[in-house]
Amino acid sequence: MGLRLSALVIIAVGFAHPSFPQTTSFFEVASVRLHSIEDKTPTSAGGGPGMGDPEHYFGRGLSLRVYLCDAFGIADCRQQILGPSWIDSEKYDIVANVPPGATREQFKMMLQNLLVGRFRLVLRQEARNPPRVRTRNRQEWSEVEGIRRDT
Repeated sequence: MGLRLSALVIIAVGFAHPSFPQTTSFFEVASVRLHSIEDKTPTSAGGGPGMGDPEHYFGRGLSLRVYLCDAFGIADCRQQILGPSWIDSEKYDIVANVPPGATREQFKMMLQNLLVGRFRLVLRQEARNPPRVRTRNRQEWSEVEGIRRDT
């Protein structure tokens, strides 16, 4: 029995996946722009529900992978989000007005909808086997769990 991981795979195409909920919450107003390489301010994100400014969200100079991790609540982005190289190399600025009284979960759904709509992403989940490392004495280790198996 192999250990399985769930992975979120990102594919940029010209339409949104039909099984992704389209009738959920949206930001009142949102702007997504390519981050200027001349802008030397540090990358950052802030605002939104539970923060100092709950009705305004901003992200500055962050990759799509970082925004996706925040939107989907993913802790290990490198292992669980796959996609083309530009999801790491291209940086974006996002500014959005959050409806008054929105919860953190509603905010995450708004961010998901924004990213899927603006980047025309297709999302799917798939099971993946964790990477394995074989040592000199032929013991196999799972990098994810640190589990040793004698073979």
